[in-house]
Amino acid sequence: MSVRSQPNRERKAPAEPDIDGGVLPEGWASCKLSDVGQIVTGNTPPKKDANNYGRAYPWVKPPYLGTDVPITSTAECLSEAGAEQARLLPPGSVMISCIGLLGKVGIAGTILTTNQQINAVVFDERIVLPKFGFYFCNTLRPWMDENSSSTTVAIINKGRFSEAPFIIAPLSEQRRIVLKLELLLVKVSSSQQRIEYERKPKLVNIEADSSIS
Repeated sequence: MSVRSQPNRERKAPAEPDIDGGVLPEGWASCKLSDVGQIVTGNTPPKKDANNYGRAYPWVKPPYLGTDVPITSTAECLSEAGAEQARLLPPGSVMISCIGLLGKVGIAGTILTTNQQINAVVFDERIVLPKFGFYFCNTLRPWMDENSSSTTVAIINKGRFSEAPFIIAPLSEQRRIVLKLELLLVKVSSSQQRIEYERKPKLVNIEADSSIS
């Protein structure tokens, strides 16, 4: 049947290949990370000036990453003076470790900054929901391992990180994906807590038996 015989039906655009050579759903698109957000590399204000450090802004280092809980506090923080020499990130910024242990991810729950081991993505929220970007960035570690510099310590610099692959879905689909993932994570957390609870009596009994013997 020709297109002309159905004037109300639009011709569909060809499906776009994804980063692995497959085919994306209609309305999705593949691009580079820098196409959907601003890439920001953290830094360390001079330690010799104690006035750079205080309680004004959390200062995130890689050990704080690797959680889906938005980061709102750190043990070491910057002062207002230190923040003037740093690069402040807005809430919703996605942070990824790019030196040493690559691919640990976190999301900002407040205005904060990071050290130089972390690159952050400030997503353009007109096209990418921060939580969708967060979950997608959790899939980048294999790419980062393959594309890191071949030195003693693995490094992905800002320029290379900017070229990391990203897939955009329609905003409505992003919301659906985020909701589904978060519901699944709640179930996983509940299951883990139940397993730990069920193990405790057994551990107590084992310790009691050991003390008797």
